[in-house]
Amino acid sequence: FKDKTGNAAGGLTKIALQDRSSKGAGRVRVKVGGQGVAYPVTGGDVPVALSLVIGPEAARTDGRCTASAFAADECATSGGGTKLRCKR
Repeated sequence: FKDKTGNAAGGLTKIALQDRSSKGAGRVRVKVGGQGVAYPVTGGDVPVALSLVIGPEAARTDGRCTASAFAADECATSGGGTKLRCKR
């Protein structure tokens, strides 16, 4: 997904998915970018959680989605706090 207008929900401008199943069953890499919006994360916000639903609304309600929670030691900020990277 790429929206150069910056008018998408929540200021999102880019969402990219990459198949990482060669590293382990069901693994994907998710990159999310935004513009003109801040989502501050502080130490009290851990674990950082991500929920991803691809498909129609029914995919969310019938469990065809994924969720991950990242512990504090799995996440780091960079770019003066403008980027958050979580990795396992």
